[in-house]
Amino acid sequence: MKSYELLGQEGIGSGIWACGECHKPHLIATKADKPVSDMNRKAAEECCAPRNCRYCGQITERDWSGQSRWAHEACIPKYEPTLPHPWRIHMHAFFTRKYPTSAKTAGAPVG
Repeated sequence: MKSYELLGQEGIGSGIWACGECHKPHLIATKADKPVSDMNRKAAEECCAPRNCRYCGQITERDWSGQSRWAHEACIPKYEPTLPHPWRIHMHAFFTRKYPTSAKTAGAPVG
């Protein structure tokens, strides 16, 4: 994409770059409170450029703001928690169970 640098007073470059398509200014990198021109220029050039999906490599569509997404919704892996080890399930049941404490209630139902 064509990007352009915003000029300060007297026509001196400010180090802040803007996207040539959406005209959004990019000031993401500074060093000692002064913009780092090369990194801001790269960000401005990549602003509205088409992006490839991180998972499948195909070009992604634009979202509501006009920016290309980083991944397709269908390509993002869904989180599926793993089941706990069977020993942990057994120990949890063992420690939460109510056991009779006296000889009188030894034959009584638990619960």
